[in-house]
Amino acid sequence: MKKNKITIYLIKNGLSDSDIFDGRRAAILRKFDDNLIMYGEDSHAKSPNFVKDFFGLDSSDHLGIFSSSVKVALLVKNLSGENKVVITFGNGRHLMRQDVYIKRFGLITALNSIAVDGIKSLTKTKLESNPVKSKEQRPHASNMLEFGTDIVQDLIGGVSGETESRYVEVLGNRVTGSDALSIVTKCNIENVTEILEIILDIYKKDDYKKNYGWVDKIRDIKDRSEINNLNAKLMEHFNGLSDTESRVRSWASTPEYIDDELLGGYCIQIGNSVSAESELLYDIQKEDILGKVSGEITMEALKKIKVLAISAEGGGKVFTRWNSFKCFYAEIEEDDRIYLLVDGYWYDVGKDFSDEIAEKMDKYVGWSGLDLLDYNHKNEKEYNLALANYLDDAICCDGQLIPIGDGVELCDVLVGDDVFIHVKRYSRSAALSHLFGQGFVSGELLKNDPNFRLESSKKFGKNISIASEPRIIFAITTSKPDKFDIPFFSKVTLTQYARQLVGMGYKVELAKIKDLK
Repeated sequence: MKKNKITIYLIKNGLSDSDIFDGRRAAILRKFDDNLIMYGEDSHAKSPNFVKDFFGLDSSDHLGIFSSSVKVALLVKNLSGENKVVITFGNGRHLMRQDVYIKRFGLITALNSIAVDGIKSLTKTKLESNPVKSKEQRPHASNMLEFGTDIVQDLIGGVSGETESRYVEVLGNRVTGSDALSIVTKCNIENVTEILEIILDIYKKDDYKKNYGWVDKIRDIKDRSEINNLNAKLMEHFNGLSDTESRVRSWASTPEYIDDELLGGYCIQIGNSVSAESELLYDIQKEDILGKVSGEITMEALKKIKVLAISAEGGGKVFTRWNSFKCFYAEIEEDDRIYLLVDGYWYDVGKDFSDEIAEKMDKYVGWSGLDLLDYNHKNEKEYNLALANYLDDAICCDGQLIPIGDGVELCDVLVGDDVFIHVKRYSRSAALSHLFGQGFVSGELLKNDPNFRLESSKKFGKNISIASEPRIIFAITTSKPDKFDIPFFSKVTLTQYARQLVGMGYKVELAKIKDLK
């Protein structure tokens, strides 16, 4: 029997055939039996666009150059557990309606069947900022962690690798999985049902949890109905419905970091222009956006509102603008899950993982009792200078790089010889993660690089000490209410760094700076 490449989608339970396929595109081409039905769309050969657009040839002078897009799908029904599967060929996935298949079916099946040291490529998303997808591959099979995978912050979307020997006969030598599972194996219409039954059994196994159990900690939500349900809960919360208040928290932040010294403020825009009377806001508050909606707050209403970042140069120059919905951060608790809205994307976080992060925050991070100056200054540099004058025995170190490598900032304000304050205006997860990263780099160099300690001591005229229990304080400027919290993904980053810093002998603390602007 010849080998064939097949791409397999596991269909959600309870869907009829007409629910699965787009009737405008998909037509039944052949019924092999009641449980094996072939769908397709007519494919017509045509001359590619470049023949006319580039070479300037018309359809009568096509030189015999034609192309066509093939779309074929095989629906397999009545598998064990009343499962349905769709196998696609060519561009056959486009015959299906949206959100009819089970997400991560291929990923879990692949992780259950790929040898531990057999991974050749993977796709992942870094979750500390605006989701950035990347694909990495190696010439030789490796363990997933050899790809530099961060088991806390990386969301694995797909994987490809060498099949475990016990599954090679069924799956072939290589398995690729994301939402769908792709294999090249000895399979055709005669034995496809048998092959699929074995694949479903592999999918149902928990083998992957031994080495990759952390992939269940967070998943990005792609299912449109699930997204709509979460959006609806958020709109209920925005409209003040009491039954959502106890399980929904929300606030506003910018979807990307802009240097405080370059930023003049923000404007809320409705329509296509900003009036001269538009109020310039120093910070974005949830109420500033929602207050622009007349009547019921809906997704449609929020999409009409834009948030503009205005340059400090004057003249109303706009750095960038965002759909207002992308400026909301939300956390919804429901049953044993926590759902996070970050930069317009929803994520599902297992409560076990959420509890784990909360425990690590309690263990490694404290709240500082240091009396800090309120923020009513032009920018962070001006504030740091004022804070250094406000505190006893303090020096402003902001912008003064220690000549190690490309230059490293010791901190923003040094108090005495062992309190290192790092200041950042409250913003999105990426900005806070950058703040925590700066504190970690400085702390690690102070601990392990005598030259960095020497150069820092010379620059600031102090014998910088890390002998007792030095303190690293992350001070965050915010106009948020007294109940101050940081985004979940920022907590994930902070606990990672704090665990290592505490192991080096530091105390790690958070502090809130009250923003009066």
